[in-house]
Amino acid sequence: MAIVKHSSSKNARYEDVLEYYTCRHREDSRTGYYAPILDKYGLMQPRSDCAALYLTADGTAAAPERWASACRRTNLCYSKNNKPSDRKSHEYILSHPAADRGKLSMDDLVEEGRAFSKAFLQGYDCLIAVHRDTDNDHIHISINSVRAKARAEQAWMMRDSEGNVLPCEIKAGGKHQDSAELRKAMNIWLRDYTHAHGWEVKDNNAVAARRKQERYEMRNEYLRHVLVSVAAQCRHTRELFHRLRAYGITLKRRGNTVSVLPPGGRRAVRLRTLGLEWTDIEQLMALRQEREQLAEQQWWAYVRYVRSRWHEAHREACGHPHGVLDSLLLLVLFLLLGSAPKPQEAYSESECLALFVVSGKAETEALQGLAYAREQDLQTPQDVEWKAAELRAAIRRARMDCDQSALEAALGEWRKLQMLQTSIRAIQYAAEWGRSREAKHEQR
Repeated sequence: MAIVKHSSSKNARYEDVLEYYTCRHREDSRTGYYAPILDKYGLMQPRSDCAALYLTADGTAAAPERWASACRRTNLCYSKNNKPSDRKSHEYILSHPAADRGKLSMDDLVEEGRAFSKAFLQGYDCLIAVHRDTDNDHIHISINSVRAKARAEQAWMMRDSEGNVLPCEIKAGGKHQDSAELRKAMNIWLRDYTHAHGWEVKDNNAVAARRKQERYEMRNEYLRHVLVSVAAQCRHTRELFHRLRAYGITLKRRGNTVSVLPPGGRRAVRLRTLGLEWTDIEQLMALRQEREQLAEQQWWAYVRYVRSRWHEAHREACGHPHGVLDSLLLLVLFLLLGSAPKPQEAYSESECLALFVVSGKAETEALQGLAYAREQDLQTPQDVEWKAAELRAAIRRARMDCDQSALEAALGEWRKLQMLQTSIRAIQYAAEWGRSREAKHEQR
């Protein structure tokens, strides 16, 4: 079925519209503008299989060359379109599918343009052009943005709060308003017109409504997924606000009403519209706190168990009261202070350094990682994991925003976190090394 397209222009040279309608042009791939195609003499080449018609504000036909002067005369009469930012003209395109080409003639298309102008563009200076030199036939209708003469009221015109038609819609000298009601009425008129002439018929309003509903549902599904997944990783509301900002989503609370502002959106969406309640979000965060507490309890139970096993094993083997964790603490003090007491006989200095499998620069990086853990208060492996996720999101957002300073800061923290993970792997290696010594002692 035929469709209606709209565009507006701030170009004050109305002759360019007529030149585009009657002469061949080529689109510039760099700028998107259309440039005329010239012959070997530098003259513009006329289009083939096209027609142009000028309808005055009274509805009478005239020469197309008079349209530009008529538009300027209307602008001077009503002192409109004097600024460069003013929209000088509006264009509507009625495009037919390729299946209708055999059913249409040049006269049919011209008559359709005249009927469309008479139905919706009364009082304007209209320039109508029919192009059949492309894959599908289409009609261009350009009007001056200022109405030259008054027109009668229509059902699709904009109205005030009391239901009265706005004066700018009917009086002479008013600017053209491309409202949603006008576009809807145009689609209905075009559907009825094509149906009456036996052309391909399709309800454009129904198609647009269905596509709008699909976009609406896809956006709500995305917001629902992000909210549930992020809330399951948060411990409290402040952390939820902070994590949602990494996705460009803003959470708003006003009394008992909680809404979500999507990325780049102007209107917030309530949680109830997404099929969620604020109690659901609070339950997810409460479950996260419970899992975190349970994981921390299990972690410290494991640490106490390993410490007791190492302590007992080395007391039996060496008769020394200190365990491996105590020796590691002495090693850290030695590396930090440089003048700390030497490790006890249970482990020599070379053996303690072998626990970390680092030397020189690697030792310094491990200590910087431990200092970063104290600075950020990273006490459990879960804290380290969450910090890594936050830094990944910060790096991704800085790259999307092309923020070099934020990217460098995030990468700096990421390097320190890598140093911390290096020291954690060293401690894990120490645990494995202690287990191997215990196994050898049992074999003996």
